[in-house]
Amino acid sequence: MKTDMKKSIYDYIAENLREDMKQTALDFANYLQNNNVEFIKDNCYWKDKIYYLCKFKGEYVCFIAIKDPDEPDNYWTIWSEDSNAYEDVSADDSIKNAAWKHVDHCGNCRSCGGGKAKNIFGKVFNDVCGCTFRVDNATQNDLPFLEKMIELRIAEILSNINEIKLIKPTIQYAGDIMSFRDELFSVGEKDTFDGCGGLQNYTSAEEWLKHLSEMENESTCPAGKVTSDVYIAVRVSDNKVVGIIDLRHHINHPILSVWGGHIGYTVRPAERRKGYAKEMLRLNLQNCRSRGIDKILLTCSKNNIASEKTIIANGGVYENEVKVGDECVKRFWVEL
Repeated sequence: MKTDMKKSIYDYIAENLREDMKQTALDFANYLQNNNVEFIKDNCYWKDKIYYLCKFKGEYVCFIAIKDPDEPDNYWTIWSEDSNAYEDVSADDSIKNAAWKHVDHCGNCRSCGGGKAKNIFGKVFNDVCGCTFRVDNATQNDLPFLEKMIELRIAEILSNINEIKLIKPTIQYAGDIMSFRDELFSVGEKDTFDGCGGLQNYTSAEEWLKHLSEMENESTCPAGKVTSDVYIAVRVSDNKVVGIIDLRHHINHPILSVWGGHIGYTVRPAERRKGYAKEMLRLNLQNCRSRGIDKILLTCSKNNIASEKTIIANGGVYENEVKVGDECVKRFWVEL
């Protein structure tokens, strides 16, 4: 069967599906398109079939075949992507029952490496194909399940894209660290390197890393300072530094005990409003727990609503406000 790469999935639906199936297929295609899913006509392994790879931000969400000549009884078929998104997820009974009905049991076609046990909406199935679900000749009754399937997979992809880890900075990240510094200067934030271990004062990553090493130990920590650790927040998907955060080992200090607190952080300007600050603070509170710090002082400007929300989301309890020059600073405590 020769296919036309210039045709869209909508053309193939119109030409190949029965009238009673077309609306469901169109509705599903529209749902995918409205959620920014890209339709990619396969031109390799399935090049002689009408087979679409459906991707969101470069990751598979599902696959669609239309009028596969090897399966004359099926006008169109949808497979999900192999994913952990469907494990033990809370959902309506109708969704769960539809999901269990469409579990794709391995037929040893060798395309997925063999079936395995999977937890699907709280129920364990054995010998499940890698794609998890298969829906043949979907009807309107299947749409709520199919949309939920896509919704969960997209949420998983977004979660993975935004997943970060806190690690000690190393020379491996020198270029990105200095780029982070330059970006803050370029947007006029030379005075707001909160939690960055004085990065604004260093013109090379090597010098900054040496300073951080000195700050970690009592024997080398400069007079008037407290020992601390600095972490870079690295996005897992592309290994990019999206933020920097510190942890002061104690706040027995005239500034830190009043308005500085245990933790300061800065998110890269281009990466803000993506939830990184909240996750950075959550991960750093785990570092506090590991160090045996069970009561943490967090502060923010009274006008910094975003930081206040980040602190509260991580369990911060408001105590009071203090005046620092012309600025009013809010104090919060987190008890671990």
